[in-house]
Amino acid sequence: MKKNKETGEVADLKSIYDLMLEAGRGALADAGSRARRRRRVVGSCAPGLFANQEHLASFATEIDPEACASRA
Repeated sequence: MKKNKETGEVADLKSIYDLMLEAGRGALADAGSRARRRRRVVGSCAPGLFANQEHLASFATEIDPEACASRA
């Protein structure tokens, strides 16, 4: 996050969707091949209040489409 020191204005806000993709894909990359057969779990605290989005678990299929249960 970039913040203007004079005004306090935040300049580069990312959406919760973008943040979840970035964090999720980074975590899978760090785990390497160990992550291939493991389940993905998405947890959140009051997402409706903070991100105006109640159902975040559906984003997990965007992080790793190969892990989608409907594809099995």
